[in-house]
Order: sequence, then C-alpha cells, then structure tokens
Amino acid sequence: MGVTWSARSRLALKRQKTRREEGRPVMPTLGQIIREIQREAAALPTDALRDKIEILLDVQDAAINRYYGNPPGGRTIDDLIDHNYAVMVSVLTTALYVRELATRPAVTSVAVIITPN
Repeated sequence: MGVTWSARSRLALKRQKTRREEGRPVMPTLGQIIREIQREAAALPTDALRDKIEILLDVQDAAINRYYGNPPGGRTIDDLIDHNYAVMVSVLTTALYVRELATRPAVTSVAVIITPN
C-alpha cells in the first residue's frame, strides 16, 4: 500500500472482486480486514512500521478535521458515510500498527567501555 490515501482507499482495496447476483460488491468481514492489516504490519521492519504509524497519525488527524470541517447542514449522507469511514479506518489501522510495534522487542544498544590498566 502506498502513502496516498483517499476516503475509501484501505477498505476499497480489500473489497472482494466477486459480486452478488444483485450487483453489489461482497465486502470482507471486520475480522478479515483486521487480519489483513495485522499481516501488513507484521511484514514491515520496525523502522518502517514506526514511519507508517507517524503517517497514519497524520491521516487520522486529517480525517477527523475533514469530518468536523463541513457544517452539519452542508453534508449529504454520502459525505457522512465517507467521513465516518475515513476516521474509523485510520483509527483501526493506527491501533493495529501500534499494537504490532508494542509486541516487538525494544531495541537497546550496549556500550562497551575498555579502560587500560
């Protein structure tokens, strides 16, 4: 997944391509989405995971600002769905990435000092 995000980017990528007979897309369950995000997070090296978390926090902030940016009378139901969606996805993804980072061992450095006798 790249760095660019849109209102429907993450879950739209997860949408299964098969379609129901009525023509509506089949959406994965929340559990499937969570497992996929966890797999993505586990595959990242620690430094890249930290960078992604930083980006995700910016995305989350932008999504929340966008949610509150439009006056209540100026929003359509589609706008509300898109804004809620963006906030929920960014919060869920950030939480799962932070959880993955927290399970990794802390990187510690040990300094060895040699003194002549």
